[in-house]
Amino acid sequence: DLTSVSVLLHAVVVVKMGVFCVLRVVFHVFGVGLVGGLGLGIATAYVASFTILMASIYALTRDDLKARLAYSTVSQLSYVVPGAQLSGHRYHAAGIAADR
Repeated sequence: DLTSVSVLLHAVVVVKMGVFCVLRVVFHVFGVGLVGGLGLGIATAYVASFTILMASIYALTRDDLKARLAYSTVSQLSYVVPGAQLSGHRYHAAGIAADR
């Protein structure tokens, strides 16, 4: 079925690529030192927390299954950002050296 294949491709390729791009920009374009030096960790945590809460609320209020899954996906992927932020601050350069 073409629909199930497109859902699988979306879940594997598009969604994971978005997370990968966010992490690459934060760690390799800006750098862990700059993000920490500017104090963007707290701002990132607030934005990610707001996104988690609002996307979860929107997902719970939708009747359409596709819309509910879309907002739920946004909410779940927002958990990655503060987790990556914490790992970068905790381990500094050694925390992100494994992806090279």
